Amino acid sequence: MSHFTRRTALLAGTASLALAACTKAKAPGAVVAASAAPALLPDGIEIARRIKAGETSSAAETNAAIARAKSVNPKINAIATPLYEQAATDAAAVLTGAGALAGVPTFIKDLLDWKGAKTMWGSRAFANAPPSPGDAPFAAAWRKAGLVALGKSTTPELGLISSTEPLVTGATKNPWDVTRIPGGSSGGAAALVAARVVPFAHASDGGGSIRIPASTCGVFGLKPSRGRLHSRETHAEAETPPVDISVNGAVSISVRDSIELFRISQTNNGQHPPLGEIAPLKRRLKIAYAPLPPAGSPVAQETLDRTGRRTILFVDEVHRFNKAQQDAFLPYVEQGTVTFIGATTENPSFEVNGALL
Repeated sequence: MSHFTRRTALLAGTASLALAACTKAKAPGAVVAASAAPALLPDGIEIARRIKAGETSSAAETNAAIARAKSVNPKINAIATPLYEQAATDAAAVLTGAGALAGVPTFIKDLLDWKGAKTMWGSRAFANAPPSPGDAPFAAAWRKAGLVALGKSTTPELGLISSTEPLVTGATKNPWDVTRIPGGSSGGAAALVAARVVPFAHASDGGGSIRIPASTCGVFGLKPSRGRLHSRETHAEAETPPVDISVNGAVSISVRDSIELFRISQTNNGQHPPLGEIAPLKRRLKIAYAPLPPAGSPVAQETLDRTGRRTILFVDEVHRFNKAQQDAFLPYVEQGTVTFIGATTENPSFEVNGALL
């Protein structure tokens, strides 16, 4: 029988809020950006390569990341709890050649237990929580791989909405324009990566909490399938909510970083095959996208126009559904024979019985 706690009750009672819409941001009078090192920071794979080659060290990379964090965080407010002293100690202990991402600095979302750091869950209710006595399984996998946590990144209260504005730490800002939101619930993680404080950061996703801030902040984010990666709970089933749709993952500045992070975070329990080698597609892409919401909600013409133009930029062949085609296609979605592959509902690709349209 699982142990029922106050946190479990809070999560269960408000699970439906995981799909809440983004808060509307006020239109800015002028764009005000905040970045630690725009376009200069290499991705995690490259940083780790340099560490292994002796061109730099984990300690040097960690100290540089701490300096970037101190510089940019007053503008974006994306750090819930800094762990700079512990990070410096951990970086000094990283063994050369310990892993594909060993020694790379990062952040842990404030929903995941990291040994020695308090987990506030973005809530004043847990603001005085004691330091976690151990790592959550997912965090343990990252620690084992030699990743260095600089601190906890901000999240909305209990990670339940898609705008990172918790009362306990204050609102997090989008580094591209600090008058706008970074999305959520992994808003702090995405903001720190977009500001180039770190090349990647831990994130989690139930109803869009990786995908929304990744889109809003212009970084890469993928929601892994449930069960593929280690869980967030420290004590097995003890605090797993009754409706558990959330999974751990990351936001990153490169796809290959996310691939390697997936690899080091796999459960390897025999239920799923391990991630194999991944190479760029050599076949042509054909993507169909449905510009009209199935429920008939109105869409601004500007949005429709931009969706079409940006779709054409990334694929070889595009087919835009008209209303009749879209209505005819929906039964396949309801039957479960269609897989949405695209990142947004305005611009999806579809797979029907294993054949890409």
